Amino acid sequence: MTERKIIGIGVTVILISCFFLWVSSLFHSYMYSRLGLGRNGILTFLWGLNFIPSFLLYYLCVKNRLIISTGYILLLSGLMAFSHFLSEKIGFIVDFSGGSGLRVVCVIYFIISSILIGIGGFLGFITSSLRKIK
Repeated sequence: MTERKIIGIGVTVILISCFFLWVSSLFHSYMYSRLGLGRNGILTFLWGLNFIPSFLLYYLCVKNRLIISTGYILLLSGLMAFSHFLSEKIGFIVDFSGGSGLRVVCVIYFIISSILIGIGGFLGFITSSLRKIK
């Protein structure tokens, strides 16, 4: 695969997971329980998908993977902060509102994004190293 395809796959995974995270956060937990699903499990799964882009970068040894991973972190945290802001403007009740609340949400999403992208990069680096040993 070319580097552009790998980066495109990563951006696509982040965009899709952000959209579904935003949509799934709009529904309350009782809607999920009526379907026999757990809201926390679905949200954890959707957040967990975001380690795939950095895993692919490090597993396939793409050039400038640290810079691209940093871009993934900024994209993911920015999109999630924007979706939180959008939810507030639509009229849904959110945890933090206003400018100072948006700053708090940005920091929280940045930390979560950094952890997820870091885990994906670490796992990709380890598995690519093990692949080279064989």
